[in-house]
Amino acid sequence: MRRFGVTLAAVITLGISSSALSAQAKQLQIERFDAQISVAESGRVYVSESILFRFTGSWNGVYRDIPVVYTTPSGFSLHLELNVHSVMAEDGTARQYEESRERHYKRIKIWVPGAVNVSRTINIQYSSPNALRFIDAEESEFDAGHDELYWNVTGDEWEIPIGAASARIIVPPEVTGLRARVYTGGLGSTASNA
Repeated sequence: MRRFGVTLAAVITLGISSSALSAQAKQLQIERFDAQISVAESGRVYVSESILFRFTGSWNGVYRDIPVVYTTPSGFSLHLELNVHSVMAEDGTARQYEESRERHYKRIKIWVPGAVNVSRTINIQYSSPNALRFIDAEESEFDAGHDELYWNVTGDEWEIPIGAASARIIVPPEVTGLRARVYTGGLGSTASNA
């Protein structure tokens, strides 16, 4: 039986933009950002995000930019394939959305009707068939190599504040030798305040 180890890294960015904090009649902020990342036995990664937005003033919707091209702290360049499965309101009704590519992000444009001085939760579900990487024995801490999941939980370029963020990683029960690292802060940060 092959030894199966997983190294997990979650990047949680709590960004505050001075322009977003200035006194304005129209303001957007994230009160909570909760993610669940599940690794299937096949290696496909399933992500479920629940994002609670606070809309001050009148808004038509939001953008969710998900990093799909980046370099891990180990120096590996990742180019993720991302498949959006659903975008829903807190009551389970489907939200209209469009997908596009903006620089190194997959952008999801989400319509939120009636977003006037209100908090609304948006639930996004997507998956990636190539987010889990095998690191061979020569570059691994394990004799037989290991699998690695490096996941940027919130993204790193929000122009609005994020009040609180959480990430829960679920791996198959037969995973052994699990090691996890968490990085917080802006791009390139090695802080681990989580």
